[in-house]
Amino acid sequence: MTRSAILLLLLLLSTSLWAQQTAPLAEEEALRKPVTVQHKMILLPDLLREVSGQTGVSLTCERELANDKLTVFVREKPAAELLKHVATIVVGEWRKTKSGYMLVKTAQGRKWEEEYLAREREQGWKRLRERIQQLITASQQDYAQLVEREREFYRLLEQSLQRQEPSDEQSQALLKQGTPVGAQLHEYLMGWLFRRFAPSHWQLLERGEVIFASTFPLPDALPLPPEAISWAREGAKLRVALIPSGHSVPQEEFVLSEENMPTDLMLVFRARPEDGELQCALVSKTPHGVSFERSLLPLTSLPEASAELPLLAYWRRWQTPGDAPLPLLNVPVRAQPQEERSPYLAMTYLPPDNAFTLADMAEQLAKRAEVHIVADAYRAFWLTGMPDVVKREQHTLRQWLQGVFRLGEQAGWWRVEGDTLLMKHAHYPLYRRTELPEPLLRELERKAQEGRDPSLDDYARLAQYITSLHEWRMQTQSSYAVRFNIEPLLQGYPHLRFWAVLSPAQRASVLRQGVLTLDALSPLQQRAFWRAAWQGMLSSNHYPLETPQEPEGAPLPRVEVSQESGEQYEVVSPRMRYAMNDLGRLREFVQQQLAAGHLDADYQIKGFRTQTYVLRYFLYPGVRYSTQIMLKSEFPVHERRGLEGSSSAPTAP
Repeated sequence: MTRSAILLLLLLLSTSLWAQQTAPLAEEEALRKPVTVQHKMILLPDLLREVSGQTGVSLTCERELANDKLTVFVREKPAAELLKHVATIVVGEWRKTKSGYMLVKTAQGRKWEEEYLAREREQGWKRLRERIQQLITASQQDYAQLVEREREFYRLLEQSLQRQEPSDEQSQALLKQGTPVGAQLHEYLMGWLFRRFAPSHWQLLERGEVIFASTFPLPDALPLPPEAISWAREGAKLRVALIPSGHSVPQEEFVLSEENMPTDLMLVFRARPEDGELQCALVSKTPHGVSFERSLLPLTSLPEASAELPLLAYWRRWQTPGDAPLPLLNVPVRAQPQEERSPYLAMTYLPPDNAFTLADMAEQLAKRAEVHIVADAYRAFWLTGMPDVVKREQHTLRQWLQGVFRLGEQAGWWRVEGDTLLMKHAHYPLYRRTELPEPLLRELERKAQEGRDPSLDDYARLAQYITSLHEWRMQTQSSYAVRFNIEPLLQGYPHLRFWAVLSPAQRASVLRQGVLTLDALSPLQQRAFWRAAWQGMLSSNHYPLETPQEPEGAPLPRVEVSQESGEQYEVVSPRMRYAMNDLGRLREFVQQQLAAGHLDADYQIKGFRTQTYVLRYFLYPGVRYSTQIMLKSEFPVHERRGLEGSSSAPTAP
């Protein structure tokens, strides 16, 4: 079948889908009644109940759609027309039931989403397979030569940065090739292991299970060769300064000293099935204790352009062209009294100017323009942030759409039908499967607004829902838009999942006694312990313990838990977020940044009381690490400003 024939078939199929979405509703007289619905983000079942209440017609949806959310701003619009738009947005169809009407997901729409995610996963695995082959090839070379080649590359790079371009062809070729694959010890060791993988090991890797290997006897571990210790000593040269200076000799002597050389190694790694990313941790046992080096295997190439997938073709044809001569596109968007501020807590990784969802921007549009809006809604920060056009005094809906969807299909799609604007997220197949339970999020938001910040147990309830697909979203799509501090979940979800499987009595006991041993856990809890220990080593902040020796008779494996209280202060502005534990030092920093013009005049200083839970995992003799989960509760910090705008010392009550 030719490409044009395929596209024609898809066009006919999509036209048929649109017709199926509302066919039964046209027969219902009561659904011609105008309804008004105004919600920035509403669960689909709640929306249908609201329309049912205004029309008297029973409206429900199947379980698969029960967690879908929408943005709806319509006034005096016929209910059937609104319900038609809803079906379009969720790729569903209405079916007559004994008592009313039910909205169900179309089989074709479900298949398209599955194909889309499968394509994304296959692209990730393709890149990973390429990288694995490179590591296998590199591991067949002499490791010392790989190390020297990388050191030479960085020598030449330093010369290039100092405008001393090497003239010989060999040096230029080396710079063009880039840093050699396999020179880093964890890469070389993985390549060595891949060459010896059995089929069962490849199956574990594809399922996202943790794989580990060691130079010392370790249950269930693959063996690393004795030569790995000498490779580690050779690889230590990569941490030595390349440019001679008065400090380089002492630094080299320290790095390569015998006391810093490993006596044993353990390699822990896993692949994330959704995109093929490889997470790795290299554990080194030295005479002074344990050290960790964590890394993500870099991809060898950028993602390929998506094929002509039916899902993309469907929405591409659905979207109204940007130059369409439609009256609604010229509707004026009125001036905004003041610039909109993000309703979400400041995130360390996200500037406040970008902390908006599409639902937030749709809400503002509904207040400033005469337009009905129906869109899908997710707790996902809009990748293009709040565009300048949205902040302008007055513009048209066409200009608004150009600004909000300026990344095109990477952001999403929009369509104008009469006096209604429909909008759809580009990443909705991922978002639909990774939204956290809305009732639980709203409960925690209410708790935070009442001054009762989420507890460790609250975060554990959320962590139960985190899968590898959620991990992918958290690392690629800027997390979740919520009105409480979600960072403890993002940073400690492996450990919080373990906390969630403990009984209330076990939680109280470990907080009181400070230790929980493996033999005190059920088989299910033991599996959760190991999963948390290994995945936490790969994905969360962890630190080496200071004491290399175990206490006499201490049970293994075990986890120790301790609590620490303190205070933290942050300066937050549209361009900056910076934290310190000392209020006086933060004030000095603020004055320096104001003088340098790096800090906006409308900055805020916030104070937080912190409760830090430190978890120490003792897995095997000499194999241990610690991590922490910090909960924060804001308290007011009063700041007095001088007549000329300078700040005096902020004071806490």
